[in-house]
Amino acid sequence: MRLRARMPHPLYLSFFVALFLSFSCAPSFRAPTRAYVRIPSRAVADVDDLAVVVDTCMTMDRLKDYISVADSRAIESYMASAASSYLENIGYTASTRCAPFVGCFKASGETFHVKQERKDKAQDINPPFFTESGAPEDAAWQKTLAKVIRESLADVMQDQKPPADVFRANQEIRADLKLLQEHFQKRYVLIVVGNGVSVPALTSFTQKMVTGMATGILTGGLLVMTISDVTYLETYAIIIDLSKGEMLWSNSLRLQGGKVCSEDYYSTWNGKLHTYVGWVYNVLFYVPVRTSALIEAAQNGENERLKWMVLTDPNLDGGDAKGMMALHWACQNGHLKTVELLVKKGARVNCQDAEGDTPLHYAVRTNQPKMVTALLKKKASVHIKNAKGQSPLEVASSLQNKRITKMLQKRAKG
Repeated sequence: MRLRARMPHPLYLSFFVALFLSFSCAPSFRAPTRAYVRIPSRAVADVDDLAVVVDTCMTMDRLKDYISVADSRAIESYMASAASSYLENIGYTASTRCAPFVGCFKASGETFHVKQERKDKAQDINPPFFTESGAPEDAAWQKTLAKVIRESLADVMQDQKPPADVFRANQEIRADLKLLQEHFQKRYVLIVVGNGVSVPALTSFTQKMVTGMATGILTGGLLVMTISDVTYLETYAIIIDLSKGEMLWSNSLRLQGGKVCSEDYYSTWNGKLHTYVGWVYNVLFYVPVRTSALIEAAQNGENERLKWMVLTDPNLDGGDAKGMMALHWACQNGHLKTVELLVKKGARVNCQDAEGDTPLHYAVRTNQPKMVTALLKKKASVHIKNAKGQSPLEVASSLQNKRITKMLQKRAKG
């Protein structure tokens, strides 16, 4: 008997083609959850230079759980580097990094199994499990910093009121914040707290296999129960104005699975998106993009970068020293798709710079008929006058640009 190959049914074939296209046309990025992001006001976008403070505690799930000081300190370094790089990518300056503790946020009266290095014998000690040594005067500000970390974390973890309101009501912490401002010589601080458990892949697999076999035998195969991978990392990120005693922004989340002790887990550069991805992307994604970074992306026509920037609700009407906004720069530099993206996301098509020029003024002055057409379709006004008393139509006439003048005259009559 000869077997003949059968062609797949056209309906099945079309299904797989559609499935493939749906994946290939999927967006190049996905915005993280913002369920626990708290942004009281736009004041965070006024932040300039931050001190980045990290306190982390990593528990290693082996035959007997223990906290690894060496792994925790390495992770603190990864977190501080990733957070600083990401913030600078969206227009902030993060020139100071500080990680003087391991686990200072833990309950001071509780005892934990701790190893300084993985090869060491575990000791039962109280937190913090590591405090950076230094000059005698360091003890004062470190004690204050530990207090602020614990208070900030408690305010974010409670779910009765907005964290910023609880933080603001604590008058006793104001003196502590002033001391930290004097020490860091910064007005703003980003506090990052990480609390995680790392389970080796072999341990996790063994747990699942043994538990599954045991429940299967006990129930005669009617029930098979397994333990899922319990590797996780809880992160709390808080931006504080030390001068005013205000919590400007906070986020809290739990990331499940992954190689939490690996540097790549915290930050990987994505060239297509022009940003960092990984842990830092999830934690700091909704920190508002500063105007300077938004304008830079618009100047260069970096549309993929702008697509995720506008998801963070940036100030599209913010201007540079000359009052030029992102839309002005995109028009002047001829980035048509950038202009369409910015207007679609809420940029005002008739916004004016310090000289009163609108994006249409720029398109006219730089002789871009296609840009003029696009702006007119977006209802750009041909009548708005700049500081010199010239409308876009009058600028076109003064430059003797017949083609654009005719386009604007037609709109003016219509």
